[in-house]
Amino acid sequence: MEISVNGTTLYCKKTGAGAPLILLHGNGESHEIFREAIPLLAEHFTVYALDTRGDGKSAPAAVFHYTDMAEDVAAFIEALALEKPAVYGFSDGGITALLLAIRRPELLSRIAVSGANLRPAGLTRGFLAYARREYRRT
Repeated sequence: MEISVNGTTLYCKKTGAGAPLILLHGNGESHEIFREAIPLLAEHFTVYALDTRGDGKSAPAAVFHYTDMAEDVAAFIEALALEKPAVYGFSDGGITALLLAIRRPELLSRIAVSGANLRPAGLTRGFLAYARREYRRT
């Protein structure tokens, strides 16, 4: 299915039944990285495997910002009236999930993240200060 949100069109593969679970792939990938996991997860959840802006079958994007992708997912949740979905993000999808949880925690039931990093050297003091400010702001 395709859905227009936040000034872009996202592709989503929806399957299964149960509580909503959103899967977010990494940079330059698509929902296809979850092809083996989706059937297993669909036994217990309604799985929404998104192609983020500019990737997979979603609309092309000239510029990529994690904050835009987090807002895309928030708008996706609101447009489909999903009730507190869980979100799993891998790599850049993990960064998107973390930003979504920081900025819009009321939308989510929980998140799981793997492979998310700001840069290979890890977290800097500056990022930790930023994260603390954002956390206090919400």
